[in-house]
Amino acid sequence: MENEMIGITRERNDFWFTCVDSDVIVDKELSLTAKYIFTVLCMIAGFGHRSCMTSNETVAEAAGVSKSTVIRACKELEARGVITRESRFNEDGQQISCITHLVGCHSREEA
Repeated sequence: MENEMIGITRERNDFWFTCVDSDVIVDKELSLTAKYIFTVLCMIAGFGHRSCMTSNETVAEAAGVSKSTVIRACKELEARGVITRESRFNEDGQQISCITHLVGCHSREEA
């Protein structure tokens, strides 16, 4: 499964690295888990993009953690103002994914 995820990531991106807001990395208020999930969200979004459309399950699979870990980390990131999320729903009203906007610490301070 690990190679499959790397393949998916490399198909979407022409590079093998991920850009992450340095201020998020050194933010002492964020847990290591939240920083890691932010990094995975940055990877999914790709270079130069400030948002991604993905489910908690997809993030959990990419990160190798449980869905509940992703949910807790995203709540922490939202509370800190590092990300914002918009729920997406199908025709039946069921939530299918979220659009996650990667605000980051730098943008948060400039706003």
